[in-house]
Amino acid sequence: NDPSYGVPSIGGYEEKLLEAFGKLLSSGARSPRRYKGTVNVDCACGVGSIALSNMVERLSAVGLVVNLVNRVGEGGLNEGCGADFVKTKQRAPAQADVTRGRWASFDGDADRIVYFFSK
Repeated sequence: NDPSYGVPSIGGYEEKLLEAFGKLLSSGARSPRRYKGTVNVDCACGVGSIALSNMVERLSAVGLVVNLVNRVGEGGLNEGCGADFVKTKQRAPAQADVTRGRWASFDGDADRIVYFFSK
């Protein structure tokens, strides 16, 4: 692996994402900001919730509060939740109070994401 890509591990990948996100936020000081520092994430009761839950504290430290619902073990995989459910049914997933702001829904293994909010 090319060392410029960072450490080839889960921790290395997380660090690269967190560093890039921190840089993105700090660049906003040069332009008007509409950033809202909280997002709710529907994890589709899948393994993506494990990886994301490992990053929640560090994301908060760089300016993003992440609230997780439908974590692994909280229900059946993609049952009434997840990115495909939100896209095909055009409605909020189980456990999602859409009045709480911005939402992202993963599919079970978190390789797809749908972003939504209520006006």
